[in-house]
Amino acid sequence: MSIYLELFGASLAALACLAVAAPAFGAFLHARGTVLQGLALPQAALAGIAIGALIEGAGHAHAGHTHTGSGIAFGWAAVGTLLGLCAVGVRWRSSGVENGRAAVVFCVASALAVLLPTFSPTGALHLEARTRGEILAIGGADLIAVAAATAVVVATLVRTWRHVLLVGQDPTAARVHGLSVLRTNLVFNGCVAVVTVVGTATAGPLATFGLLVVPAIGCQAGAPSMRAFLARSSMVGLVGASLSVALSFWADLPLGPCVVVGCLPATLVARVVWRTGS
Repeated sequence: MSIYLELFGASLAALACLAVAAPAFGAFLHARGTVLQGLALPQAALAGIAIGALIEGAGHAHAGHTHTGSGIAFGWAAVGTLLGLCAVGVRWRSSGVENGRAAVVFCVASALAVLLPTFSPTGALHLEARTRGEILAIGGADLIAVAAATAVVVATLVRTWRHVLLVGQDPTAARVHGLSVLRTNLVFNGCVAVVTVVGTATAGPLATFGLLVVPAIGCQAGAPSMRAFLARSSMVGLVGASLSVALSFWADLPLGPCVVVGCLPATLVARVVWRTGS
């Protein structure tokens, strides 16, 4: 066990950070009825990485450099995520138009993630590794970046979640209480973007999908308060991530898809237990 912790301790710690942060923000996406953002934004981040891999592959082809580093992947994931947010046109209350835009972003980003690597064989290999999830290969510097980013966004959510909830439920009342709807909107969606970027650039889009979308489904029913909803979502995310690590090591499978598989039974059990308890 000690050798596994020595080899993969940084990776497991990074996954734990994501498993705490992403489900909490996913809970707000569920509460707002904008859960399609949890699918569209990671795919937009992956498309950004595909664009970066293509550009980097062309720029360094003569130098023999064929691998897009973690820092560059973070940067291009951020570009894709921001473009995705702008295309969705995020608002506080869900609408057919916003959900439709999110669906279009997902489709276009998926197409780009498939088409762009065909112009660069090395880019295709790189993107395949990113899609499967490279979190087991990250080092100490990447762990520091992931831990710092998730700590900042979680601390921001702890401080502002009441404002986020009020603005989401009743923007007029929020203005009466002196809250800036625009500022709250920008802060929350900026935090979602950070979670999306660090998740997609390290664990891959599938793991980010799973942590943003799946745990909150099992925690919304029967939650006595929004605070309980957030805490339960993060708890289920941690359990699901633990199951995914066990499955990945036991069956020698890529960790990214295993996160989705691991979150599913944890979510189903949580849904039954907390619904029965309520």
